[in-house]
Amino acid sequence: MSFISYAQNCEDVMLWRALKDIRRGFYIDVGANDPETDSVTKAFYDRGWSGINIEPIESHYAALKAARERDINLQCAAGAAAGELEIWNSETRGWSTMDAEVVAIHERKGHAGSWQKVPVRTLTDICTEHAGGDIHFLKIDVEGFEGDVLKGMDFDAYRPWVVVVEATVPDSQVENFSDWEGGLLNKAYECVYADGLNRFYLAREHGGLSGAFKYPPNVFDDFVCSGHYAALIQVGEADARVARAEALTTQAEARLAQAENLVSQAEIRAEQVDILSKRLDVRAARAETRATQAEALAAQSERRASQAEERAFAAESRVRDLLGSTSWRVTAPLRWPIEATRRLRRGGMRAGAKVLLRHAAGHIGRHPRLKRLVLGALNRFPAFKSRLVGAMTATAGSGQRRQLEGAPTELAALSFRARQVYFDLTVEIERHKKRGN
Repeated sequence: MSFISYAQNCEDVMLWRALKDIRRGFYIDVGANDPETDSVTKAFYDRGWSGINIEPIESHYAALKAARERDINLQCAAGAAAGELEIWNSETRGWSTMDAEVVAIHERKGHAGSWQKVPVRTLTDICTEHAGGDIHFLKIDVEGFEGDVLKGMDFDAYRPWVVVVEATVPDSQVENFSDWEGGLLNKAYECVYADGLNRFYLAREHGGLSGAFKYPPNVFDDFVCSGHYAALIQVGEADARVARAEALTTQAEARLAQAENLVSQAEIRAEQVDILSKRLDVRAARAETRATQAEALAAQSERRASQAEERAFAAESRVRDLLGSTSWRVTAPLRWPIEATRRLRRGGMRAGAKVLLRHAAGHIGRHPRLKRLVLGALNRFPAFKSRLVGAMTATAGSGQRRQLEGAPTELAALSFRARQVYFDLTVEIERHKKRGN
């Protein structure tokens, strides 16, 4: 991942180039100001470093205390001696100073601020209390008060590896390091780099790091300024939002296509349902027509059946009247020869003779006088007489069986002749019924 620079003039890039191999290093930031904006120590803190932040302005101190939990945050100023001094709190962030000449310059340019008293401590006292090991870099940016801060540091007892000091008059390119550089050089420090705003000094005992300060920040440092990084993050977030929006648009289009497909299928199904409905309507109309026709045929059949029943009843009444008439009974002896002749024609001579003999025997057997007369006349023909007697006997037995099997109980008291008439009528009625059908 690229190094993110939060410092105003890439000071942290130069320091990281020299000190990147140190894990969990220690720093002192005099005039720390904001915990992130224009901060020389923010990138190091994010990589596990910690240190001391010295900041007299209340608002900046509160921000540092909230953001830098691992750091030692001190609300005071650093000076040549401990005590109390007035500081000009500028309305412009980063311009607060204890140098009256610097305040006059800002006020001539129309910048406003207010004076307030703050406690002052020396760097020596602060290091004695809080610095227990190596100090890998010391950064001083106090808007023209750098000389007094350096005077309050015992560089014999505490040896920061690198010292970074703002070296111009505030809000200008006028160099002012000549007033205090001699003290550092006399303490075995060497200026190894200047960036137009700050000068970098390297302790002689760490001279091996001087090569890291040969060139200014460049592409090989693989860094990006925090402002640019924030813009890149915003662009990346915007791209991600665009990608998500495009994905959602694609999904919405797919869903729309699915919905349109479903609508098309529903329309097709609706058309099919309409066609089936029309077919069913036609079938229902046909069924209704057939039902009407069937009802008409049923009514017609019922009328025909009623008419047939009426005709059958009328025929039965006529047959009953006919069979009960005197003429029917009187002509009975004449009908059996006619019937016998019909049967003779249908069945041949032999069968007809048998039928004729049976009918003659039956008729003779029912009339005692006729029986005596016929049998007396047949004495000269014994064979025929014998056959006639046998037929009469068989006919009488058949009549008796019919009387026993078919005669109603109320006819049992009638004479043989009366029962015979009843049975003959019954036979004729059945015959007429069959002819009527």
